[in-house]
Amino acid sequence: MSHRRFGFLDVLLVLVVAAWGANLSVVKVAVRELPVHAFNGVRLLLAALAFGLVLWRMSPGERRVARGDWGRVAVLGVVGGVVYQLLFMTGVPLTSVANSGLIFGLSPVVISLLSSVVGHERLSMSRWAGGALSVLGLFLVVGDGASLSRTTLLGDGLVFLAMLCWAAYSVASRPMLGRYSATMLTAWAAIVTAPIYAVLVAPALVSVRWTAVSWLTWSLLVWSAVFSLAIAYVIWYTGVQQIGATRTSTYSNLTPLAAMFVGWWWLGEAVSSRQSAGAAAILGGVFLTRLSPVVLMPHAGPPAPPPE
Repeated sequence: MSHRRFGFLDVLLVLVVAAWGANLSVVKVAVRELPVHAFNGVRLLLAALAFGLVLWRMSPGERRVARGDWGRVAVLGVVGGVVYQLLFMTGVPLTSVANSGLIFGLSPVVISLLSSVVGHERLSMSRWAGGALSVLGLFLVVGDGASLSRTTLLGDGLVFLAMLCWAAYSVASRPMLGRYSATMLTAWAAIVTAPIYAVLVAPALVSVRWTAVSWLTWSLLVWSAVFSLAIAYVIWYTGVQQIGATRTSTYSNLTPLAAMFVGWWWLGEAVSSRQSAGAAAILGGVFLTRLSPVVLMPHAGPPAPPPE
């Protein structure tokens, strides 16, 4: 089936990428007080707590995972949570924001390729044209500061691997979304992720004197956990479930625009005419991609066994 009409889900996806764009400024302010992995470890734990409350409010049948699917849920959580977060949060400080933006600008293309290769979606030429237009816009927005050097090479490599993890997570989740709700699947993946990540970054967590952390940083931590993780991930994978990974991933190209706007409004960062032109190209690419025909194939995998 193919979904071409814009609807409420599209509005929610735009709000998600706006939250992700704003989160870059949130992190930039919060890490003035906290090590980056300490910040990330606490927000993952807070998001897992929020998801735990959501699951507790569900009926036993709604939150139950079949025994044979627990391994798949764990793999999704480890790849899309633990490995992705470690690579991304380690790599970003070692390279420039521009390089990171360009690398993650490739994620919709990678997700499209993976979705097509594994048989989840069939793509049209207009989809590829929209993707190319968005990538051009991304280069105009962040490419002015992009560079390649021995200093940034390690960071670029880590961010690239993080992008591949994100792409794999987005594509691999779709068969499971044929059997479970996006809320339930995302909740269990987050609950698996948080304790593992916390153990791996324990030295950063114990190095912080948490009683001295300001109320502003705590507020940013809670905001980031609730809006850029818990709520955003549920909406994101609802998009993967209903309109496919290709169209959903295209909205991620709007993240640098949101980051640029919030950075200008909150942190006073300048916006050039070149970046404004890039913003227009990205919006055009997202619009073209969203309207292009993408045929969603039936969900892969066997039907879920009876709950156990």
